[in-house]
Amino acid sequence: MGIVPVGYAMFAMALGITAGALLRRTLPAIAITLAGFIAVRAVIFSWVRPHLIAAVTTYIPLKSGFTPVGAYWQLAAGYVGADGRPISIPQSTNGQVLGTAVGEIPVSSLPAQCQALAGGGNARRLSPAARDAVLSCAQAHHIRAFLTYQPAGRYWAFQGIETGLFVLLAAALIAVTFAVVSRRDA
Repeated sequence: MGIVPVGYAMFAMALGITAGALLRRTLPAIAITLAGFIAVRAVIFSWVRPHLIAAVTTYIPLKSGFTPVGAYWQLAAGYVGADGRPISIPQSTNGQVLGTAVGEIPVSSLPAQCQALAGGGNARRLSPAARDAVLSCAQAHHIRAFLTYQPAGRYWAFQGIETGLFVLLAAALIAVTFAVVSRRDA
């Protein structure tokens, strides 16, 4: 986890001090601190962290594979059409992909010529040669795969940014506490 737990600890402590100063009740302050800490961590983890540094997006021809050098944090993967928009992949209620020709490309997203090559759209019934023909057709119509990721070399940058964010939040909470206590004593 690197240095981020230091920021977490400072934020949690500052949140507890602020909640205690505002509420003047121990148990409610503890409950607010716990709930607030979990909520802020969840928001940072889910919505802020993936966008701290612009991710790398690589477009890959359908008939070739791509794996980034070294370790990486995958944010998204899929297919884009000739217009550059992502192709949505329909799924059933149990999470299985529906109506795909090859891989996870929906038959309905393929150009008419490629749909004809795909037949009924059941990838299990396609021979390897037919599957290759559908891939070649889709690639000729500028359908590509993409991978959006954060390289492992950015680990310490993420650590520093997230730690700084939590230290700033802690400083803001301490400032609020100072203002509340100063006003109360005056």
